Formats: sequence, structure tokens, C-alpha cells
Amino acid sequence: MADSCEETLSPGDAQQPCTYCFQELKEMTDLRKLPCSHIVCFTCLENDLKLYELQCRACGYVDMV
Repeated sequence: MADSCEETLSPGDAQQPCTYCFQELKEMTDLRKLPCSHIVCFTCLENDLKLYELQCRACGYVDMV
């Protein structure tokens, strides 16, 4: 389910914290770049999708899937 929000990430993206929980992310597999360009950890994204929150919590972008 979360894969539909995935975008190609650059190595520099892994040095940014999650936009939602601000956790530092060191592994590229631990993060996702949303269509609105915010970077979130997989755990936050998965939790949002389970709750049917299909919009970015940071900017309100709606087309998440």
C-alpha cells in the first residue's frame, strides 16, 4: 500500500529527519518521499495509510495514492 507514494530518493535524502516525527533516518529503506516532496519515515506513512489519512500532515497535499 505505501509503495504507491514512493519516489526515487537521493543519498542526501537519508540525512534528513522525518517530516512527521523528526526522527533521524540513516537507512534509505526507512524513508519515503511523498508526491509533495516531504520525506517521512515508513512507520509514519504506514500508520497514516492504516488510518486512511490520505493527505500529507505537513502541507495538506491530498493525492497521496
